[in-house]
Amino acid sequence: MDRDDQDWKAFLADDETALRKLMERFYGPLLNYGSKYSKSKEVIKDCIQELFIDLWFQRHQVAQPHSVKAYLLISLRRRLARKLSKASVLRLSDQPVDDEKLFYFESSPELLFIERESIVRQAQRVAEYLNELPRRQREIVYLKYYQNLTREEIAEVMGISHQSVSNLLQKALYSLRQVVPHDLSFILLGLSVADQLFS
Repeated sequence: MDRDDQDWKAFLADDETALRKLMERFYGPLLNYGSKYSKSKEVIKDCIQELFIDLWFQRHQVAQPHSVKAYLLISLRRRLARKLSKASVLRLSDQPVDDEKLFYFESSPELLFIERESIVRQAQRVAEYLNELPRRQREIVYLKYYQNLTREEIAEVMGISHQSVSNLLQKALYSLRQVVPHDLSFILLGLSVADQLFS
C-alpha cells in the first residue's frame, strides 16, 4: 500500500492529519490542473478548498479509490465544471471558457531565471507545438507527462476507455513528429521512450 492509499485509509478513519497530508501533497498538482480550465486562481483555490472540506464531512460515505490522485483530479474537474457553467448562466463570467483554449501549455516560469536563453526559447517552441494539438490530445499529454498518470488513471479522469487513451496519445505523438523540427526532436524521443517504458 503506497503513501497516498495509507493516508486516504487513515483519513477515512477520522484522522484529520492524514487529510492535511493529502491536501499538502496534492494542492500543487490540483492547482496546476485547475489552471487548464480557468484563469481565475481564486476560483480554483476555492474549489480545491471546498473539495477537501466536503471530503472531510462526507468521509464516511467515501470509498477507497483505485487512485487517490485520479479521484481528486476528477472531483476538482467536476466541481470546476459546475462552478464555471453556473457562472456562465448567471453571466458572471465575461469570458466564457472556449473548449479549444483548455490545456494550453506554457513554459515554466522557473525557466525565466535560467541564464541560458536558448533553453527558454526551446521550452516556448515546444509549448507552441503542443498547443497545436486538438484539446483532448493536449489533455492526455498533460495528464501523462505533466501529472504522471497511468493510462488507466487518465481513462478514469477523462471518462474514456483505456484504448481511447492509447489511440489519442499515439495520434498526439504522431502529429508532433510531423511538425517538430530536428533541433527539438530529442523531446519527442523522450516522450516516446517514456510512453513505451511506462505504458
